[in-house]
Amino acid sequence: IWTAQEGNWPCHTAGLLYVEDRCIYRDMAEECAASRPAYPGIINTNSRTEQARIPCPWRPLIILIPVRLGPEGKINSAYIPKLAAYLGFPQSLGFVGGRPRHSYYFVGVRGYHTYYLDPHVTQAYQPIRRNTNCSSFHCRMPEKMSLAHIDPSLALGFYCDDKSDFEDLFKRIKQLTADDSSPILSVGERAPDYLCMDDIDEDVLVGE
Repeated sequence: IWTAQEGNWPCHTAGLLYVEDRCIYRDMAEECAASRPAYPGIINTNSRTEQARIPCPWRPLIILIPVRLGPEGKINSAYIPKLAAYLGFPQSLGFVGGRPRHSYYFVGVRGYHTYYLDPHVTQAYQPIRRNTNCSSFHCRMPEKMSLAHIDPSLALGFYCDDKSDFEDLFKRIKQLTADDSSPILSVGERAPDYLCMDDIDEDVLVGE
């Protein structure tokens, strides 16, 4: 996480937009992805991070959206096909959720079943070398769960690599929510005054 107190943002950081009311506003996304000064530090010219010296008009954008999709302990069945559709978007990062006392990271969907990772299973860091045994870092069987069985409180994530990627996401959500009286998400051009723009100026360092 990069903050204003740490100086200029390098161009290989991603803006983090936290959506408070389930609506992605274009002006807030544009503010979050606005150009930042190029990284002023001393960079090895042979390093791939040399690109950080180049000003970037639109940074990558991570969008996080907490939602509640039903009463306590049970997701509303009307939301299941909509949630599956969002997981199929090319910008989808999946969602964080699970069941009571069990939190998982859901990364994909097939039909109305979603595949997940358990972020609580951790191991000591091991450098990857030719002879490194990585078998214990992988599941022998993919873990899956019916969308009907997940807890209704979850957080969706999307990643837009550039402006055209964001515009594509904006268009997809708009099409999915057309004529829907109870959408999971919505989009709008301008945020209402009660939403504070100060909540969107955090930055996330992303790898290449």
